[in-house]
Amino acid sequence: MANIELLEKALPVAPIRIAALEGCRDLAEEVDKKLVKYRRELIAKKQLNIIPQGYCEKSFLVECECPRFGTGEGKGYIKESVRGTDLYLMVDITNYSLTYTVCGHENHMSPDNHYQDLKRIISAATGRAQSQRNHAFSL
Repeated sequence: MANIELLEKALPVAPIRIAALEGCRDLAEEVDKKLVKYRRELIAKKQLNIIPQGYCEKSFLVECECPRFGTGEGKGYIKESVRGTDLYLMVDITNYSLTYTVCGHENHMSPDNHYQDLKRIISAATGRAQSQRNHAFSL
């Protein structure tokens, strides 16, 4: 059996969401368009009566960002709930064209900077950032 046939028969465990970090948004938009089109065509082809919640959406992209403070430190921010979803993160660690400012000086993002932003978004998605902050206040 072909892989595409297995994919067509599989039911998702949870709705899919895609969080694209800056520098990878164009690719993520292309992936999103293909996924939306594929799922709509599959529903039309199979003429499904029951469609799992979140299976067919206008877009699977979730808005997120990693703003930086004047010191260069950053934070991950996801602008909607991703609880109960299968979240896919997309980042282009070799994108040197992105810049940020530290103490008034412009810096190009290195692979390590992209990796740090990825970890920030993971923390935001898992609630680690929130729970650690609440824990600090409860001491």
